[in-house]
Amino acid sequence: MISNGMIGRALGVLTTEGDSVLPRGYVANPETFDFPIITEKVEGAYMDRLWARDSSIEPALIVAAERLVKRGAVAVA
Repeated sequence: MISNGMIGRALGVLTTEGDSVLPRGYVANPETFDFPIITEKVEGAYMDRLWARDSSIEPALIVAAERLVKRGAVAVA
């Protein structure tokens, strides 16, 4: 059930390079939530770089998050 507070709004989800089939329950799978999500792939964000806390991908994270907000995301995960 969609709460009245989420009607017309979407959760923005940043995704990594190399994401494949995502099971239900994963934040980037639209079937996980009963409200809409929108996704943006972060250029150059591979899991090994994220786990290593590679700060060189921070600009790409910000750009992708800004694209989500422009597309209507009210929160970014």
